[in-house]
Amino acid sequence: MSYPVPETLEEEEELRVQEAHREGIEECPQKYERAGVTHLVHAWIQQGHINGLLYPSRDMSRTSRGYLAVSNYYLETEATAKEVRDRFEASFPAYFWMYSQAFEAGVVNTLDPGPFLGRALVWKMQVKVHQDGLDEGPAATFPCGYYSGGYLYIPQLGLKLSYRPGDLAIFMAGHLYHAVDEWVPAAVPSGAGVTPGRVSSVFFFPKHSFSILKNKPRFWNMRTLTDSLFKSKSPSAV
Repeated sequence: MSYPVPETLEEEEELRVQEAHREGIEECPQKYERAGVTHLVHAWIQQGHINGLLYPSRDMSRTSRGYLAVSNYYLETEATAKEVRDRFEASFPAYFWMYSQAFEAGVVNTLDPGPFLGRALVWKMQVKVHQDGLDEGPAATFPCGYYSGGYLYIPQLGLKLSYRPGDLAIFMAGHLYHAVDEWVPAAVPSGAGVTPGRVSSVFFFPKHSFSILKNKPRFWNMRTLTDSLFKSKSPSAV
């Protein structure tokens, strides 16, 4: 007997129970929660195809239901995204205007107010020392959730910063190594509707995407498929 591919965590749990019953396995009372990173990027290259088209990330349009969920996410986070945008403009005005123009050229889902072309949702993961070398310039990031610990370290500058839920950091993540101190889940107030742990949102602009989209008109990537439409074929391709 075959089972459909699950599209949601609820469907996956139901499928797991069905398979356990089929195999005669008793259901385990212990529950596990996923951890990982979701990338919502309007336009970037496929891995290993540096000269190819700029595509939306797979997490943007994995399924029809997923596309609706992403659109809902942009609607629900619009006010927060605009607060991040305003503070980014005040902190890095030159980058703000460059990002804004390139964002307009590459945006796919116009519910996103920009100007960052991508967002990464880091769900319940520890963040070790790293440098986001594929980012163009400043990134904006903030955590949320119920946890203790989680200071922000920028070792090149000798900084240890408070990084509590709602604290916003805007810095050159592609040039500065950074890490988040180990965090542990904390008690969740009754009725909060979430599980314990730390979740962070990272707003960024991929370097390669920026190099292609800068100085292009609005909706350029959607109108031209990264400049691949309306070009005559070479004699060797005919």
